[in-house]
Amino acid sequence: MSVSDKTLEELAEESREQEKERYVKKCGEFQREIFQATEEVFRELAEASNNFRDVDIDFVRENPITVRILRYLTEPILSRDKFSEYCDVGDQTLRKYEDYEDDTTPQPNTAEKIIGTFEEFRNETLLPWLEVEQMEYHEYDEETLVKKLQTAIAYNIATSEANTEYRNWRATIQHDAINDELFEAGFEKVNVDDVDEIGPGEYVLELSVEGKEADFAIRNRDSDLFLVEAKMSGTEINFHKRRKEMIDDYNDWTDGRPDSEIVAVIGGVIDTDDVERLEEVGITVFWDHELDGLSDFLEA
Repeated sequence: MSVSDKTLEELAEESREQEKERYVKKCGEFQREIFQATEEVFRELAEASNNFRDVDIDFVRENPITVRILRYLTEPILSRDKFSEYCDVGDQTLRKYEDYEDDTTPQPNTAEKIIGTFEEFRNETLLPWLEVEQMEYHEYDEETLVKKLQTAIAYNIATSEANTEYRNWRATIQHDAINDELFEAGFEKVNVDDVDEIGPGEYVLELSVEGKEADFAIRNRDSDLFLVEAKMSGTEINFHKRRKEMIDDYNDWTDGRPDSEIVAVIGGVIDTDDVERLEEVGITVFWDHELDGLSDFLEA
């Protein structure tokens, strides 16, 4: 069911154009910021380690962010998940070491595992001076190679991580928009662990209902229950997967909680066929660039 006066095609086109403009601007900002920060980190680490010759346990413990650079000096380049798996260090732990603002110090055995994994997968072509110590300096310009590598690694990291930063940022502004709409309509945000603890006019974020997480669980002033999924997508293919997930959640929720009404708040690049499929099964769809009618719908 749709609640907008605009056609589905109009809403989809508006969403697509806004997402394109938003992505180009914001992802570009993230990429520039990450590139500049990574270049600085690379330069400092290279200088402190004699161009990565002296990366040992003590160095990694003193400079845990080194792992952020080492992952991109491997062949193949290892994702954080892969690197943490291969060196038997938890993904969340590795994430802390890669955080520019976190100064967590790895345990000696953890630092040893990180170095061992790097040595096992090290891309020798990127660090030739580690392999050809017998060569005279004039046979290759080490500092020029280091500078080029600094730029290349910073670019690779920025390209990879800017998209992740954008997805997280985009999901946050979508959730914030829903929050703002509910707040302005007089709904109160509460913290409860069970859907039956939500009172009239209250809502909770990220609540497990029938084993599936609802982004928002809301009771209107008549105590009617609404379960909301918020989904954004940068491509039609991606939303096709999200649509399948939402229908699965819809089936689980309506089977276990037949008193609930299911709502989807969507945004980004979306094929109208997928939206029609959502509406056909009984999901009420709102677009995150046009949420004005959400509160009226909840109280209808």
